[in-house]
Amino acid sequence: MSTYLIPGFLGVDLFFILSGFLIAIVHKDMSLDVRDLGGFYLKRIFRVYPLEIGVMLFMLAYAWWQHKIGPGWCDLHTFLPILLMVQPYYDQPPIIGWLATNWSVGIELGCYLVFPILLVVLRGRGRMMNLIWLLLFLVLEALGRFYYLESFFGPGAVLRGFAGFGLGASMAFVVQSGPRLRVRTTTTIGLGCVAAIGGLLMEQVLWPIPLFMAGLIASLSYRAGPIVRLFEWGGVVWLGKISYSIYLIHSVFMGEWGWWWVAELRMHLPDPVAAVAWVAVSLLVSATLSALTYYGIERPFRWLGQITANRFSRAV
Repeated sequence: MSTYLIPGFLGVDLFFILSGFLIAIVHKDMSLDVRDLGGFYLKRIFRVYPLEIGVMLFMLAYAWWQHKIGPGWCDLHTFLPILLMVQPYYDQPPIIGWLATNWSVGIELGCYLVFPILLVVLRGRGRMMNLIWLLLFLVLEALGRFYYLESFFGPGAVLRGFAGFGLGASMAFVVQSGPRLRVRTTTTIGLGCVAAIGGLLMEQVLWPIPLFMAGLIASLSYRAGPIVRLFEWGGVVWLGKISYSIYLIHSVFMGEWGWWWVAELRMHLPDPVAAVAWVAVSLLVSATLSALTYYGIERPFRWLGQITANRFSRAV
């Protein structure tokens, strides 16, 4: 695996942990009746699927225009499973092609399904019991990263996502039920985690990094100190808002699809200039298109999802 790709793989694990943490923070008091659960799932569906369907339809149209539909990456037999994001739950052989990065979103949807069970397990159990669950998820996360560092289908992918999501959720309950830490303490923890992540990346020891990512998230949750001020800067917050669009769209230009036009680029530029130009242009185009899809697709459908969830709650 190329060094410059490593942060991309680890970003998926950060996504699972952060998602579990934030979902638990926001919905920790959610009741488990049909009204609230239905509203929760409706909002999640409107949050995830509209953009993913839009990107997939674009890729289908582009593949048809380029006459690339057929066996291999653009096989129509794999289009529907990938559109529905069920491909990571297949064992052997893996279903690949089209929008390969959305496998993690499919795992995330599975985590949403089991989130009510996590609430039952974690809520009202006391801080000591939550610490035990946190330790259990830490062990599962470590084992999953050690044995399935880059799995994107089958049991390895499921463990990778569910352990990270559970780690984030249990960590949220422990942080909220514990004493408020001093700014110096949270800053020290955060800087220590950043240093550990940097050192592990340099040594190419990748499997423990998500554990330090979890520690960094916990330290940032207290919203005090220099690291927090960096992440609260407007530009970083805005990138966070469009991060889902960036995640889905960047693969169109930097994954299998990117090789269709990078080959043309390399005919005119020598390596490594062509490779650097490819990354720079891909990131710039991805960020620009992500802003457009965020404001044009994500925000309107999230608003529609909120309205639909409210109507569902009143109807039940």
